[in-house]
Parts: sequence; structure tokens; C-alpha cells
Amino acid sequence: MADVEVRELTAVDSRLLEQFTNLAIWTPQVLPAPEEDSYSNPALRQYWQHYGGVDDHGFVALSSEAAIGAAWARIIRGDMPGYGRIDDRTPELAMAVVPTWRGRGVGTQLLATLLDHLTVAGYQSVSLSVQKANPAVRLYKRFGFATVRVYDHDYVMVRGLTPIDDSAA
Repeated sequence: MADVEVRELTAVDSRLLEQFTNLAIWTPQVLPAPEEDSYSNPALRQYWQHYGGVDDHGFVALSSEAAIGAAWARIIRGDMPGYGRIDDRTPELAMAVVPTWRGRGVGTQLLATLLDHLTVAGYQSVSLSVQKANPAVRLYKRFGFATVRVYDHDYVMVRGLTPIDDSAA
């Protein structure tokens, strides 16, 4: 996509991640909208607050200098596990694309970039939580994510990350 630039997220992007965390709270018409945003809800706030640590990795898509999507992963530690938490070694992925840019390849580009980055960084797998009715489920399955837990309204999915063996070439 010629009109979209992807750059790595940095510690100064916490406010941007707060906005994309709110956008990532995808709610289908059959469920009530969340009562809290990611600032007032500590379970959601941990997805963006204090971003920039050693286990924080992510990318933002920009068009005309405006952020149109973000995909990031971090290992969430502490008393409150993330919604898609698997263990203390697996980063949990979060992703959102602004509605007017959905279906145009932004999510695909962000996800591919992040998965490549996590693989090179040496992680063995990545996890996520997604609502069952969210159209992004198809994207995650296309990228090899498998469902490992099923809840009333959402899935926890995991994808293994296999480094490319350059020595065989």
C-alpha cells in the first residue's frame, strides 16, 4: 500500500496505544458496548500503560501522518492476567484498525510485520483474545492462529513462531 507507512511503536506512543486499545474492544451488535474505556478499566489499561519495556513490540500504520492502525504485543505480568494470556513467556497481541481503513490490507500488513518481528526477537509463540463474532477471526486463522480456549463470547488463540533457518539456503 503506497499511501501507508508502517513504523515501530516507541515508549512515547502510550497515548496512541490507549486510543487503539479502545478501538480494539470490538463489540458486535448482539452484545452491549463496554461500560468502561481502557483508561478506567485496569484490565484494559495494562495493554498500553508503560509501553516500551523489553517485552513490548509493536507497529503503527500511518497515512498522511495520521495513525490508522496498530498491532502490538507484550507480556503482561502481575496480578491481573491479560484476556488472551497463555504463560509468562508468550506475548499477547492486540490490534485495531480505524473503521474507514478496514478491509484494505492494513491489518494484514501490520500483523505480518509484527509476527516477523516477534519471530526474529526469539519468541516461540504469540497469543490473543478475540470475540467470536469479530471478522478479524478470519484474518487470525489465515495467519495460522489456532483456538486453544473457548469462552461464551470469545476465543483465545495461539500461533507458533518458527524462525527461518538461513543455514539451509
